[in-house]
Amino acid sequence: MLLLAALLSATLSSGNATPPFELPPAPRAPLNPRLFSFSSYIGAVVNLTFDDASVLAAIDLLQPGSLRYPGGSVANSWNITNGRWVDNETNIYAQRTRAYPPGFARRASSFLFFFFHCSYFFLAFSTLAQGTFTPSKYMSGLGKRLRAAPIWNLNLMTLTPAQQLEQLDVLQADGVPVHYLELGNEIVGGCAKPDYLQTIIPVVKKARTLFPQAKIAIIGYWYSYAQGLPDWWTCCTELAKYRDYFDAITVHQYAPSNQTILLYPPDQWRTATLGTAWALLRYHATIVHWAMINTTQGEHSLPLSLS
Repeated sequence: MLLLAALLSATLSSGNATPPFELPPAPRAPLNPRLFSFSSYIGAVVNLTFDDASVLAAIDLLQPGSLRYPGGSVANSWNITNGRWVDNETNIYAQRTRAYPPGFARRASSFLFFFFHCSYFFLAFSTLAQGTFTPSKYMSGLGKRLRAAPIWNLNLMTLTPAQQLEQLDVLQADGVPVHYLELGNEIVGGCAKPDYLQTIIPVVKKARTLFPQAKIAIIGYWYSYAQGLPDWWTCCTELAKYRDYFDAITVHQYAPSNQTILLYPPDQWRTATLGTAWALLRYHATIVHWAMINTTQGEHSLPLSLS
């Protein structure tokens, strides 16, 4: 570094503004399309079908590399087998994926019912048939417009053990491409929660049998100490005990925030965002590396899925 500084100083002081050497241009390499991936939420939250013209137009315009099905947080309350929210979910998004509310026709005949419960009136006309939001429908619609196969996010939180395994049967029966699987989304205390870590074992064993080439990601860090998530080192040392059951760790780092970015002038927003992402990636990767060595008595290569 000192030699480089001396060379540059001598060159500039001589009046020659051209550096004494030039770095060769790096060869172009194709980017992994999953670097440009998002949670879709189509169907589960946005009440549009996967082949809706506006959905397909948005996909063609934005050209995302891939998408997560059914999304992030919704995955823990979603049933892949029928493309609906689990039965005990009663939010308005869940109602849209079900049949009309019980007794709707009788109650709707009452003016007072319509006046005070107009949401049911809306639901009756916005509800779509069962099977509308299944993986096969996903791939026959927006899924086939993606540059890489979707990332299938499994529900290991609100389904029975049998239903958890059935998700994999449906993915196989539907014939959809299964290259990446996630084991849920931001489960409270997930990375060090014994029942979650035990839950993944039969699911992963079956996934390895049905989809031997698929990469599997386990829940890692998502920056929520207030909800019982331990520190990153504790997470990694616990996850390392289950090293044979996943290929990657998901890390959800909600930074930098809009407030942080606004501290910089507009022409530096991109640099600040990318710089933060790079620093966080190095931090998380370093902790994973040393935790794996410390716990398993050997070095392991483990990719991170940072979002």
